[in-house]
Amino acid sequence: NIFYKPENAWVGDLIPYYENGTYFAFYLHDPRNRKDEFAEDTTWHLVTTKNFLDLTYHGEAIHPGGADKPDRNAYTGSVIRDDNGICYAFFTAFNEDIKIDGKSVQSVMRAKGTDPYHLETDREFLFAADDKIYESFDWRDPYVFFHEKEQCWWMLLAARRKNAGGLRGGCIALCKSKDLTNWTYEQPFFDPHMYVTMECPEVFQM
Repeated sequence: NIFYKPENAWVGDLIPYYENGTYFAFYLHDPRNRKDEFAEDTTWHLVTTKNFLDLTYHGEAIHPGGADKPDRNAYTGSVIRDDNGICYAFFTAFNEDIKIDGKSVQSVMRAKGTDPYHLETDREFLFAADDKIYESFDWRDPYVFFHEKEQCWWMLLAARRKNAGGLRGGCIALCKSKDLTNWTYEQPFFDPHMYVTMECPEVFQM
């Protein structure tokens, strides 16, 4: 009874957000509707708590896009609020039927609203890898934060260096933006030439 478990589904990655005494536990809701199929029909659901003992379930937080859309599945990302008071959830959009060179492509989409409880997907925003610095098919887990020194937004992603090979090309990509809409592709934030991938990157100032 200590741990949260949804009815008829599994909890995937947790996307935490805190505001005014409330902890928002967005999570990947994996219904496993079909036998031996995992992480399909997955999207964000929301649980909140103030004390980590009493939990309130709020249902689906981000609506999936449907069978022919990039966000057939909504996977991991991050939540921020900008200076205008708008909340943004940046998330990984994935549809295995959308492919480049035979490989299913990941991309970044966003949902936004005036508060974390009411997020609507922005259908005009689709941010894919550049296919120059970074491979097209590994582009996920966007972690967005405001960089005080540079006075702009940074996005970190689990990515892969272009033509770096399947075993050691995993890196943490870096993109930058002034307005959360137009992003530039920068050289990797971290590129150790050691890993297949480095999922769910985050960075904290201490």
